[in-house]
Amino acid sequence: MKALLAAWLLFAAVAGPSAPVQCLVDSTATDFHLHGAQGAVQFRDVRLGHVGTPGGSRQYFLCGEFSRSSSQGKAESGPFITIKTSGHETWLGEQARSMCERASNQWDKSGPELSSVLQQRFDAGQSAR
Repeated sequence: MKALLAAWLLFAAVAGPSAPVQCLVDSTATDFHLHGAQGAVQFRDVRLGHVGTPGGSRQYFLCGEFSRSSSQGKAESGPFITIKTSGHETWLGEQARSMCERASNQWDKSGPELSSVLQQRFDAGQSAR
């Protein structure tokens, strides 16, 4: 049994993020590139969650904190949420904070640490610009 668990953990580490996670990470990085100020962006405390829908499925989302500075030296920071809808939506500020603090949220505690995954995806897109 321990060998099976070890093999699964190794597979999960090598395979990388799941499809819902990858979609949300890509969408979040893209939104920060398209709508963000020019300058460095840092992410922290990024985690995957979901809520049940009336139809019995799950609606996935990423919650976290961002900080960014512009070339003019102006700093901005706060919460964000990217929600999987028919496409996706990214919200910032108090609306994001209230969505991320809902009591009905279920958090994925078994997946990879997502701050570094999102940061790498964002940085890769930044160098391609």
